[in-house]
Amino acid sequence: MSEAAFQAGFVRLVTDEGFLDRMRAGQARARGLTRREARDLCALARSPGLTVMRKLHLGFRLNKLLSMLPLTCRLLGTRRLAVEAKSFWANRAPVSFYFADEAEAFARFLETRRQSGLRVAYLDDVLAYEMALLLLKKPRAAGTDAPVVKVGFRHDPQALLGQLQEGLRPRCIRRKRTDLLGWADERGEAHWTAA
Repeated sequence: MSEAAFQAGFVRLVTDEGFLDRMRAGQARARGLTRREARDLCALARSPGLTVMRKLHLGFRLNKLLSMLPLTCRLLGTRRLAVEAKSFWANRAPVSFYFADEAEAFARFLETRRQSGLRVAYLDDVLAYEMALLLLKKPRAAGTDAPVVKVGFRHDPQALLGQLQEGLRPRCIRRKRTDLLGWADERGEAHWTAA
C-alpha cells in the first residue's frame, strides 16, 4: 500500500479543484497508487463530505486574507474579492499555514493583476500600506532593529484609511501626495508619522 501517495492524492482532492473535477469524471490518475487505492480515491472525490472539506479549506484560506489584509479586502468588495481569490488559489496551492505568507502572496498577486489591467480605485495606496504593515509585523530576531518603512500615498491617507476602517467603500478621496513613515515598537504595534 502506498499510504503517502494516497494521502497526497486526498490532499490534492481538497486543494485542487481541477484535479477534483477530473477525478470525478474519471479522467485523472494519481501516481503511485494501487488499483484499489485509485478506486477509493475516485470514490472519495464523489463523496458529499469532500465538498464540506473543500469549503472548510477555502474558508481557512479566505480567513488568512481577511485577517491580514482587511482594508484591501474591503476595498475589493465581496464579488471582486471572490473572483481574485479564486484566481489566486487556482494558480497557487497552499504552501504554508502561516497567515502572513498567504497574505503576502495574495498582495503580490494583486500587484501583478493590477499591472495587467485590474482597476480598483485606491488599490495602489491601500495595498502598499497593508504590505508595509505585514513587513512591520514580521517577527524579528532579538537584538535586531525594527525596520522603518515608507509608504507613498497618492490620495489623502487619513480620509482613505479612515473610511475603510469605518467599513465604508471610499469615495471621492482627494488627491494628496503624502509619504508616511512606519515602524513597530517592541510589542509589534505599528506607528505612523508623516515623512
